[in-house]
Amino acid sequence: MSRPWDGNVTLAQGAARAINGILLELCLRAQKGQGISYHYFDIGMFGYGLRPVQGGEGVESAFGGALSGRALVPIPEIRDNPIAVREVASADLGAPPARAPLWVEPMQGYRTPMCEAIAVAGQHVFEWAQGHQESFPPIVINITDGFVTDEPFDGASLKDWAQRLTTIATMDGTTLLFNIFLSPDPGSVMLPATDAGLPSPGPALFQISSQMPAPIVRNAQASGITPDPGARGFAFNADSNMLVRFLEIGTRVEMRDLRGRPIMQIQLVVFSTQKDGYSPDEWEDGAGGGAIGGVPGQDPPDARFAVADGATETYDSRRWANQLITSFLSPGHDGGGRPDLGRGTMSAWFKAMQERWQAQTPATDDYIDRLKLDQGTLATFVGGELTGLDGAAPAWQAAALGDVILFHVRNERLVTHFPPLSSKDFDSAPEGITTLPAYLGRMSDRLLFQHGRLAPGDMIFIATDAFAKWMITGVERGDGALWAVLGSLGHPATFAQLVSAERRTMALKDDDVTLMRIRLLARPASTLVVCL
Repeated sequence: MSRPWDGNVTLAQGAARAINGILLELCLRAQKGQGISYHYFDIGMFGYGLRPVQGGEGVESAFGGALSGRALVPIPEIRDNPIAVREVASADLGAPPARAPLWVEPMQGYRTPMCEAIAVAGQHVFEWAQGHQESFPPIVINITDGFVTDEPFDGASLKDWAQRLTTIATMDGTTLLFNIFLSPDPGSVMLPATDAGLPSPGPALFQISSQMPAPIVRNAQASGITPDPGARGFAFNADSNMLVRFLEIGTRVEMRDLRGRPIMQIQLVVFSTQKDGYSPDEWEDGAGGGAIGGVPGQDPPDARFAVADGATETYDSRRWANQLITSFLSPGHDGGGRPDLGRGTMSAWFKAMQERWQAQTPATDDYIDRLKLDQGTLATFVGGELTGLDGAAPAWQAAALGDVILFHVRNERLVTHFPPLSSKDFDSAPEGITTLPAYLGRMSDRLLFQHGRLAPGDMIFIATDAFAKWMITGVERGDGALWAVLGSLGHPATFAQLVSAERRTMALKDDDVTLMRIRLLARPASTLVVCL
């Protein structure tokens, strides 16, 4: 790697420059907003020959700084941990130098233990593939300028080690091994379909290189190269421009893996407990959620959620709350299901819910029952959607009436809560969805709407009034542990213990309590890229 190459740089310096460039490109492709980097890629970077950290000859991670010694690193961590930011020559003629992050430094020395390098890469690729079976096959790119010097290694040839590596598979195919031989010598070859006429070590490297799958062929065509049928991911006597093109072709895969899985998934859990001294079947709240829409055979890109709090003093409020939840989450063919989140459609849904309630409530001659029915049944409500989980702009939107509260939390900090009540705004007569037709206009007018952008790791909590007031009180007094505590809840018994403890101190009103937690999970990286 010490030979001069393309002017005033060595092979090692040119390779490091190209690798830093492709890492920057991958970071940019994963960046979807200010401070928001999606976990599209895991990256491995290994040097072989000189080991600057451990000393001597062998294989070790090429990452430095905070990532030193790491084998596979998620792209968001790479983005945040360059070893330096330096001025580099601009690609535009006459433009001043630009500042760019660097992750690897040029290294050279010792021999070329290529078999050991592929063996080490194979260990990490195997472990990654076991946990990412629905992802694009791992891509391993071997950048070399020398002849293999450790064959056989542990009794196996270079071809044997390559075969072991390329039999590691995900559901989308086997690991791809691409090789590029750097040299200032003439006779460059890019993505050949045969090794005919190649001097050594060209044929050996060609034979261990994978055939290019359709997505990689499309990348080559987009860059102006039309590979012959059976072309392999191999380049010989490559100059610096060819190395950059080779890396771009080999690493440009779909942001989503080939099975079309969403970029983010949701984990939804509902915690609840009834008033002290009451049985669980006397809990009068309602809550639910789940995926909606999408293409058969793929994870839906959207989801719905709803929480309702039936007013204890009204008639059969548990049934009313459950009717609202079920209808809001379910497609309907009679105007009474899954309304769009607009004022007009929600108002029409209110009317349909009232009509369904009247139709499903048995007639009675009992004076007390009749009086109670005439007073109406009421439930406070928050219902909403998570949209765009398969794209670059995931978001939430919600409609609310009453004092069920939605909290949007990021990095254990409150982004917003909706409706924007303070702890002093909770009373015994909140707005709500009622069964009384005379209140239809009032409900429509007082319905509130809100929306927000989402990022991986965000949490959304929806709480009924007593617990929502307790949460807002915690926010107001600066309780730094609040979101960590609620985010770590894992068992209903733990939630019940928390509620019981807060009731004993009078910090929490003795009422039915419901807490829905939605956690936005970044899908495991859809692509592994390893450079040797």
